[in-house]
Amino acid sequence: MRRLALAALTALLVTVPVWANIGRVKTLTGTSRIERAGQKFMPTPGFVMEKGDLIVTPAKSMIGITFVDNARIAIGPNSRVLIRAFEFNDTTNHGTFVAEVQKGQVAVFGGLISKSDGKAMQIRTPKSVFAVRGSRIVVTVK
Repeated sequence: MRRLALAALTALLVTVPVWANIGRVKTLTGTSRIERAGQKFMPTPGFVMEKGDLIVTPAKSMIGITFVDNARIAIGPNSRVLIRAFEFNDTTNHGTFVAEVQKGQVAVFGGLISKSDGKAMQIRTPKSVFAVRGSRIVVTVK
């Protein structure tokens, strides 16, 4: 019984960071903010990103984020980007990544999720959906 409890606790401790920490802010210029569950955060490099975060960059601001699957997103000035879905299994390198560009300009570099399945990483805009297949794309929404 003791081993079962220890195994369950270990499994919980190992899996919590995967869903809680989907990536980190790497670069920051200006006064970008992250909106999460009704709260607004002024991130600094190292800020931990979570699924459901809305990234807002005003004029003269930019932010760069690296995700746990090594995908990278660079978000330009006057942008709004929602991380709609993110799930990643670091053993199989499979998962799902959906970002919604509401406005602005975003450069996306695919990570392990995009290389494992051609439809697993999507960048959505109000009028289209792009599948990132281990490549680089730049999307502008006005």
